[in-house]
Amino acid sequence: MLDDLIKDFKKLIFDNASRFIKPEVAHKEAKPLNKIHLLESKDLKFTPPFKGSFYNIGNYSPGVATDKNHPRGHNGVDLYVSKDPGSPIYSIANGIVSQVADTPKGGINVTIKHPQGYSSYYAHLEKATVKQGQTVTNDTMIGTCGSTGNAMGGTAHLHLEVSHQGSKINPGTLFAVPKYSLDGLKKKNRLL
Repeated sequence: MLDDLIKDFKKLIFDNASRFIKPEVAHKEAKPLNKIHLLESKDLKFTPPFKGSFYNIGNYSPGVATDKNHPRGHNGVDLYVSKDPGSPIYSIANGIVSQVADTPKGGINVTIKHPQGYSSYYAHLEKATVKQGQTVTNDTMIGTCGSTGNAMGGTAHLHLEVSHQGSKINPGTLFAVPKYSLDGLKKKNRLL
């Protein structure tokens, strides 16, 4: 009786498999091996999105106001490196670019999916230098710092959000983020 059940099960699976997955469709949807390896990598290293020093001018504070610009809280950090737009921004970890967009809120922005359920979102870029589907590393320049979207006309900076398995997390738990302060911005640019 068990042999008959196994035989029926195999017949059901193998005889009907072509109805569910057509070989040519499965082949087209398969990811290149290097991207599969990248997404399953155990070696995940996070680094800051800027080379050199930078300031934290918008702290991570979901649901809690930090300043007049974030009265309902802030799901990311605003990082500042130079008064002039154009400073290079790098991916914070190995990954695959899942989206490059221009939206009213985030302006020119890039989203990257990383191994182990992490993703990062970079907003207010002056320009993006990557394309959707591109594989990136910590050394890949993904764009330049700007003030697009709802930061138009303001200080050039990077708004960075990080999620893990769909939940927002503080980027400062992944790499060193300077203490929240507007002092560096005030001294360097005399803007505020």
